[in-house]
Amino acid sequence: MPFFAMTGVLVSGGYKSAALYRHCLEQRLAVAAVFVKTGLRADPVACHHAAGVVRAHGPAADGRLTTVEYTMQDALGSHWSITGHKVPGPSSALDDRNIPGLLPAIVTAAAAFLIRLGIVKICVGLTAPSQAADRDLATLRLVESVLRSQFGSAIELYAPLSSRTLVDLVREYGTLDLTLSCLAPIGFGPCGECFKCVERREAFRAAGVVDPAAPDGPRPDRSWRT
Repeated sequence: MPFFAMTGVLVSGGYKSAALYRHCLEQRLAVAAVFVKTGLRADPVACHHAAGVVRAHGPAADGRLTTVEYTMQDALGSHWSITGHKVPGPSSALDDRNIPGLLPAIVTAAAAFLIRLGIVKICVGLTAPSQAADRDLATLRLVESVLRSQFGSAIELYAPLSSRTLVDLVREYGTLDLTLSCLAPIGFGPCGECFKCVERREAFRAAGVVDPAAPDGPRPDRSWRT
């Protein structure tokens, strides 16, 4: 299949991006799955799970997950996403949870790679409703404008799940095995304490679905816990 007929999908290994991947396949889109390595502490584990998602839930059109390197370690310095220390918990403020510049960096890096192959339609796994989601959607539109100014007006960035909550997605797609929604994984499993883990746990509970990725038993005390 020619690349221009394909759609790029950003796959992070988390539940939302796995739901996006499934959604695109259900729409009978020919998918090119991309994981962007930015140097975050969780990247190696996240990439492992992203590859598992692509294998388990229907291989991408080219049969594999493509990784793109775009390091942010120098830019982020001692940020918690790099060091793994003091990772925000469920009671943390929105600004504390933000990884500055991550969304535009990931989308731009993936887009630059995909555009080189002739792929101009790219899907991102943003959900709603939340203050963070509203901010991310606004950022996505700005990034799209910049990409069009550099690469041409044919580029389109989509967030097809942006009107749906995580609970909605869990009710529709169930467990989506092999996903990991965690900012400070322990081995290849979730820490169970960061705000991403708690968000996922509460969504599964609200949807009435048992999460196979839930940590078993109490987790050890962590120096980064807030």
